[in-house]
Amino acid sequence: VLGVDGTLWDVASKDSPAYGKVWAKTGTFADADLLNDRFLLRCKSLAGVMTTKTGRHLTFAFFVNDVVLLGEKQAKREAQALARLCEILYLHAPENGGER
Repeated sequence: VLGVDGTLWDVASKDSPAYGKVWAKTGTFADADLLNDRFLLRCKSLAGVMTTKTGRHLTFAFFVNDVVLLGEKQAKREAQALARLCEILYLHAPENGGER
């Protein structure tokens, strides 16, 4: 649950509009780029369900691919970006029927 438990517990604050309203599963795959002495975040994903602010039930999947990791904190930065996408979707998805 976004901001509450699992690997999503620390990627959204309690002030987040989507806090506790997104049920999702994360996935991460990183790989060593030995030629360039660095790591690559091959894929960071977040997929799940939510009920938006307008009451629409959504299933979603977000992916970030092929990011050079320059430090330990960057993978968390990508997770926070995915959480931010959940906030935007929660706040701005059209109502059921797609009309506003």
